[in-house]
Amino acid sequence: MKGPHLIGSGLREQLQGIFHRLKRRLERRRNIEELCGLADLMIDYAQTIQLQEGWAAPPPQYIIVGIQELASRFKETPRTIKDALLVLNLAGHADPLPPRRQYWKVKLSEIPIRREEEKAA
Repeated sequence: MKGPHLIGSGLREQLQGIFHRLKRRLERRRNIEELCGLADLMIDYAQTIQLQEGWAAPPPQYIIVGIQELASRFKETPRTIKDALLVLNLAGHADPLPPRRQYWKVKLSEIPIRREEEKAA
């Protein structure tokens, strides 16, 4: 048995519609410059992971990242993260992993590691 509702069903549907439209507006698509900047940050993050692991042998040439993990880390929507990963994919630096493409392989062997002084310039 459900408790009494404070909002009638008609008003509830209207409010849900308003919140849905507001959410869609807040999740605007990024322009290509913003996506490229986010893609650069994702590469930096992947390189940081690679450097912090302290591999005994040569480090792997790629890092596996999850869309949800990156969305949480960069405070972006999963859709925006996927768009930035698609930019990396077009550049040949990332590939989706099947079956659902929620995880991506970011290739690091072809990307030079940027040092702090290069980032500041």
